[in-house]
Formats: sequence, structure tokens, C-alpha cells
Amino acid sequence: MQRLFHGTVKDFESPAVGGFDRVFWTAGSSAVAQTYIPASTSTMLWQQGQQLAHERVWPVKGDPAYSVAVSHMGKEVPHIEWDSSGRARSWVIPEGWPTYGEVEAYMRDELGYEVQDGRTWLKLLRYDTVRDAHVFAAASNAAAGWLWIVEGAESLRIYDFVTGREGDLQSPDYNRLGLFRRLEDEGWDGIRIHDFTQSETWGTVGHESVGFFTAAIPKLRFTRIEACHFDWPNFRTALTDVLDTPEYLDWLGRQTHDPLLCKAASLRRGEAVVMSDAEYDAMIDRSLYDLDMVSIPNPQRVGILDALLCGRKNAKKMRHALREFLAQQEKRAA
Repeated sequence: MQRLFHGTVKDFESPAVGGFDRVFWTAGSSAVAQTYIPASTSTMLWQQGQQLAHERVWPVKGDPAYSVAVSHMGKEVPHIEWDSSGRARSWVIPEGWPTYGEVEAYMRDELGYEVQDGRTWLKLLRYDTVRDAHVFAAASNAAAGWLWIVEGAESLRIYDFVTGREGDLQSPDYNRLGLFRRLEDEGWDGIRIHDFTQSETWGTVGHESVGFFTAAIPKLRFTRIEACHFDWPNFRTALTDVLDTPEYLDWLGRQTHDPLLCKAASLRRGEAVVMSDAEYDAMIDRSLYDLDMVSIPNPQRVGILDALLCGRKNAKKMRHALREFLAQQEKRAA
């Protein structure tokens, strides 16, 4: 049975077509669908040159460095005289007032942000009008959203606009409103198109989408589960390594009473899971494509994933060889 997926941050009771194109869009995997759930409702760019690392943070209303200093590090600046643009015209530097470098270190060590070349995107929670500063979420904090699981599409008339064509970013298929209306008038239930999503680790990612017209919605079966933004880890060797998200695997495990799916979900969240050799092999045989990543160093993870892509037997050999290697390392350390 084929399932399709729709990720959204909007909390609606039942699916409906969009107001712009009058199409309800779905993806072929929960991973792709959940990339459309924003990582946060809004973000702010932190951008600071290293030449200012030892300079004291200058108070500016709403500035990210000033915001981190007062909203998160608990610093206070008394007796500020502001100019009309919200920048401090005169102020007394209090004891312990941080530098830009100290603020950046706090964002990295306490809030979990990765700053590269002096840049990162901070996730906004709210604006503190008393301090005139933003309050940010931790980097790991994701906006609450929903994953709609769609069933019943295999019996519908879906127009194939994919076969024999390539996707074009300059003229994306999702803008072909005239084609959608013509197909809808001809009695089609939906259309399959080339589509694109955005990944922080992979950039623009091409995938197929199936869009349903208004008359098709009552013919489908929908299940809604809580979910958040998903992105592919940057150590993956191919996007096809992960098609199912932890939220979907949890749901599927409960529906099928399959403990292996629940363990796979835990692994994908980075949790330590005790598994037998038989469970490892069953997971590989079922193309769940995850091993116990917690105890395996990064370079060896990549080797295992490469082996998985080359074939399941190779993956099993790689796992056994790796376990022998780790056992030898432990003996030498002892």
C-alpha cells in the first residue's frame, strides 16, 4: 500500500487544497515532507567579523549580540541613552559586560549553534519589550508541526507529468496553474510533478510530488501525527539513505506492533539502543539503513553507509569487521 506525506506547521482539522493553486501537495517520503515544516517560525542572522571578537558588545535594540547578552547571559546595562535609531548614544560599561567573542562562545556552548565564518541563523522565540531584546530558542529546538499520512491514492487518476521530463528550477512544475485547471476540468484527480525542496546540508533537493485536486480529497484517507522539521545529516552519502523520519517510524511501529521500527526511530534520534546481531541484520535486510551510530566514530559510520548502498551482504561484513576492530582496540587499551 502506497503512502504519501504532507508536512506543515499549520494546525488545520482536515486537509484542503491551497488557496493559490487549489492543489493539496504530497511527497513520496516522510523525510521530504518534513523538510517543508520550518525549523523555526522565524530566524535572525548573526553575522560578526572576527576582528570584533575582543570588542565589547555595543548596545543596539534588537541586535542579536546585545539580545544574547541581556536575554540569555543575564547581563544588564544601566543608564543607556538611546539615539533615534535604537543604538546606544552613551552608556556605562558594567563589570563583566561580554565581548562579541564571548557572546559567540555562549551561542555555541550553551545554545548549541554552529557559527561558520562568523555567520549563523538564530531561531526567534519572542521579543522582550522591557529589555528591547530578542529571546532565542536553542539550536535543537524545532517548531511544532504536523505530518499528514495520506492513503488511497493508488486507486485515483493521477496525471503523470514526470516520465520523459526533467525538473527545471527556472520554470518549476508547481507554477503550471493552467495545466492544473485543465486536468481538473477533464476529471483527473491529481498530477505527479518534478519538485524541489531546500536542505541546509544538501542545498536544493529534487523530488517528485503528487498534488490532489478538490474532488480527490474526499476519496483519500488521512492520519495526522505531530512532527517537526527534518533535514538529512551531512555525513550521509546519499539522500536515499533516510526516507522515513523518527515520527513516522514511531507511528508505523505502533500501528504494526513492530518493535524494530520503534528502535529504528530511536536510532535516528541519536539515542543509544541495545540491539542483537539478529536485529541488526533484520534492520539491514528490511532496508531501514540504520546501525547503532552512537558507538561508531564518524569515518567508520561513512564506511558502513557506503557498504549499505553497495549491498546488504557487504554491510553485514562491514559491521562484523568493525566490531572485531573495536574489540581489538579495547584489548590494546586495556
